[in-house]
Amino acid sequence: MQYDLLYAGIILHDIGKVYELMTDETGLGTEYTLEGELLGHIAIGLRIIEHMEGLDIEKKLLLQHIILSHHQTPEWGSPKRPMIKEAELLHHLDMIDSRMFDFENAVVQTEVGTLSARVHALERKVYRPIFD
Repeated sequence: MQYDLLYAGIILHDIGKVYELMTDETGLGTEYTLEGELLGHIAIGLRIIEHMEGLDIEKKLLLQHIILSHHQTPEWGSPKRPMIKEAELLHHLDMIDSRMFDFENAVVQTEVGTLSARVHALERKVYRPIFD
């Protein structure tokens, strides 16, 4: 496992979102830019990596692969499936992050000791424990 490649992928896999989304004064992404609508964060991220200086050809290629494959499947927006360990691990870390975000959103909208409404992204209801 190339941990430097994994860490770079963790930091850079969504770098295109900086240009994909407009933000409000709090930094929250509120709507898509024209570039975001037309290209999306994956294509924008590839362009950013391509223009980075100080990286050899293989490192650029591997980082671009990580960006291309971090959603894992075409139906989730990735044109390529992960073909290196670092890309596979990053995909799962990104999924864990996304699921924890969905759990947290459901929990804060649910009364203590009750189940939430069905959370579409998780395909289930979520329980908010009494000790929360």
